Parts: sequence; structure tokens; C-alpha cells
Amino acid sequence: MNFLKEAIVESKKAIKINEVPVGAVLVLGNKIVARAHNTKESDNDPTQHAEIKILQSYCKKIKNWRLNGYWLFTTLEPCLMCAGAIIHSRISKVVYCCKNSKYSTAKIIQELSENNNINHTISWEFKEDIGFQTLLLNFFKTKRDK
Repeated sequence: MNFLKEAIVESKKAIKINEVPVGAVLVLGNKIVARAHNTKESDNDPTQHAEIKILQSYCKKIKNWRLNGYWLFTTLEPCLMCAGAIIHSRISKVVYCCKNSKYSTAKIIQELSENNNINHTISWEFKEDIGFQTLLLNFFKTKRDK
């Protein structure tokens, strides 16, 4: 299964409710265990990014905040807030398909991990998806044109 494609499916749900198209899926083994998309505008809550929502809902479901061995697939490189939550949740790997030029954090977090400045190492992987990048650019172009 292409987990990034599944995250893109979630991002399209965000577009339908006029949200920035960010979607995420949480994977254990080879199975999606949770899905989420941005609802920051709908909820009037700056913390309602896809990555935060997925952590909140799934950790509550399993009654455990530790997600060792889980992988998070997200459409956009996580911001600093989301990266902090990812670190604290002990997620093993993050895979994203679009770099976040405004709030890039993957490289910073990777360097902190390698220098033992945080107590948990996260693997970060960028897998470019031109289709999603175009979708994101078109979303913001449409917003600017209004």
C-alpha cells in the first residue's frame, strides 16, 4: 500500500472543508491505524494540524502516548509544533512528500537526534510527490485569487 497516497486522500478531505490540504496516516507494521487532516480553520484552533490530531486521537484510543515502532506519513513536512509532538510520542519514522519552506523542521530535528540532544531518534524521509506539490500550490493560488 502506498501510505503517502493515503495521506494525500486525507489532504483532499481538508480541501473540501476549506482547510490547508495537509493529511496524515499513522502506520504500524503494514497497516494504517489512524488518519487525520487539518481542521485548524473549522475548529478555530491553531493546534488542529493533521499530525497533532492523529496523535491525540490514536493515543487516546490505545490509552498510551508512546508510539515506538509507528511510522507517520504526512503530506507536508511537519512544523515545529508537530515535530515536538512527534518527538514526545516516540514515533520511529516520519515520511513526507512536500517540503515546508515556511516552517521546515526535519533537518533540525534530525541533527538534534544525531547529537543526542533529545532522548529519542526519529528517522525522517522526504519522498517527493509532484502531484501533491501542485495540489498545494493550486490551493494557495486559488486563495490569493479570491
